[in-house]
Amino acid sequence: MSASLTAKSGSIVNLLGGLTYDADSYVSYSLQADAGSEVHLFGYYFRLNGEEIDGLIPGRTLTLTARSVSLSGRLADDSPFRIYLQGDSSFHDDALLTITSLSYGDYNNDGVVDAADYVVIRQGMGSLYTANDVNFWRANFGKNYAGDWELRPPSVPEPNGLVGLMLVAAVLQARLRRRSIS
Repeated sequence: MSASLTAKSGSIVNLLGGLTYDADSYVSYSLQADAGSEVHLFGYYFRLNGEEIDGLIPGRTLTLTARSVSLSGRLADDSPFRIYLQGDSSFHDDALLTITSLSYGDYNNDGVVDAADYVVIRQGMGSLYTANDVNFWRANFGKNYAGDWELRPPSVPEPNGLVGLMLVAAVLQARLRRRSIS
């Protein structure tokens, strides 16, 4: 299935979520932008033609000039997307396209916040990174932004076993009380 989004000249489009996701067939979007328009995407795990994007720093905006490529990732609301930028015919070279990674703490852009990210921060401390970046890394340590999201829809958390057992026990107890009262 495919859909189309269009940014007319002079318009500003900010995408943080709301793109649909069908578990059986990945929805692809054709993003059209006229000269003089702006399109800003906010999310994480951004990829161009399936490859990591060089220079992507969490929390900072990056301008993309590539055209005739596939841009994929997850938007801020966790909806996965894939948009085909079809060059000058549909996404004009004079249209501004930016992405802002919200995968705080993942400074090597591998989808996981781990010790390797701390090494990247230490190497760029003072020039690219600040103490605030260390705080984001620490607060998100262990988070996995990558996963195998293209293979499955976003998951709905289920209660753990103990909570489920407690709920069943409470319902049974309520039924037993009703029977003993009547």
